[in-house]
Formats: sequence, structure tokens, C-alpha cells
Amino acid sequence: MKRITPLFMFFAMLLMAACDHDVVSEQIAEVKGEKWKANEAVKCECEIEDADAYYTMELEVRNTVDYPYRNLYLFVDIETPDTMKYCDTVQLFLADNAGRWYGKGSRLKDRSYYFAADPKFRTTTHEIKGYVPYSVSTLHGKGGHPFRFEPLIVPFEMEYQGQQVSVTECYPVKVRFPKAGTYKFTFRQGMRDDELQGIASFGLKVSKYNEEKLIKKIKKENKERLKRNSAE
Repeated sequence: MKRITPLFMFFAMLLMAACDHDVVSEQIAEVKGEKWKANEAVKCECEIEDADAYYTMELEVRNTVDYPYRNLYLFVDIETPDTMKYCDTVQLFLADNAGRWYGKGSRLKDRSYYFAADPKFRTTTHEIKGYVPYSVSTLHGKGGHPFRFEPLIVPFEMEYQGQQVSVTECYPVKVRFPKAGTYKFTFRQGMRDDELQGIASFGLKVSKYNEEKLIKKIKKENKERLKRNSAE
């Protein structure tokens, strides 16, 4: 156990967790009193041994039903192994327009978000296109970032005005790091609240890219979305 600040208790689960051999690093910080102060940061590190491999990054959030907003803005600072520094802004949606939480659980809602590039960001080989679903938290691209993303395109079958239609959705979840070494991430809440109520924990998970597992997870999520939409 490693303490970052008085606000956070930090739990790091590194390399080859028994339950998931794809996980490279999973670091979660519990927020003291479920109140995230503006001047307190969550710091995560990830050791990348193979820069030629592909990975998936996810932000893991646990919020309470007392959280006052439907979205969450984050400021993120990224430092690469060669001490290059980047800063950017990320937005996550914790609830829909009707105020229904996306996360699972009763009072505490657990949700993971793919940590990805802005949908308009051009990679070296692709221009990412298509609708980006709410499970993707996108870097806005203003401050830049060192990663190279490639999109995973997954069709989403839905009913619109009594007809079945297919929507092309973009999951820019295939990530390549520019070089091997230690990457450092610093996250701060950017909601303009000095003390943001209702965030119980926050962290970053980095996994080896597993397309079969991702598609299975996305299809399961899409079934839940269709169920949610049919209840409206």
C-alpha cells in the first residue's frame, strides 16, 4: 500500500494479476470521504516493456448517487520515459440525459471508460471516424499526447422509427506506446468544485490488446444499451 496524498489510499496491482493475465497495470485510488479536492491528484505509473505491442487503456471510476453532475472533466498530465510532458483534458459521462447512471451497483456505481484519442485526431495511418460511444473518454487533443491509436469499428444494431438500422461506432482502443519504459499519469478533477462530492475511487488500467475479449465486452454493453433504450 502506498499513500500519495492525505486524500487517497493507493492500491497497485501490477503485472499478471491472477484473474486476468492481460492486465499490465491496474492502479486505483480511493478518495477519502468521497470528496475529490481540486488541489489533490491521482498519480499512476505504468511500465511498458514492449513498445511494438498494442495495449488498451481504461479509466475506472466509482461514483456515488450523490454525485451532482452527469459528466466528469479531468485534467491529465502525462510524462514519457524520456521525460517529455503532455497535458490534456478528458471528459467522461457518468449518467444519461435523464440522469440515469451508467455504472453498475446500488449507492456506489462502478464504470470503466476507454481512455482514447479525440475522434477527430489523426493517427499515422488512420483518421478515426464514426460515432464514439459513451464508454469512451476522449482526450480533447489540445495539449497533445504521445500515443498512437487505431480504431476498432463495431456496428451497433438498433431500432429507429420502427426500422432496424446499423450505426457504425468507433472504439479507438488499440494503443501503441512510442517507446518502452515508465509512463507517469497525473489526474485532477476539472469540475470547478473546490471539493467534488460523490467520487469514491478513480484509477487507470492498462491491458494487452485483446480484440476478441473487447468485442465480446462491447456486444454485452450494447445489449444493455438496447435494454435501456427500450425502457425510455
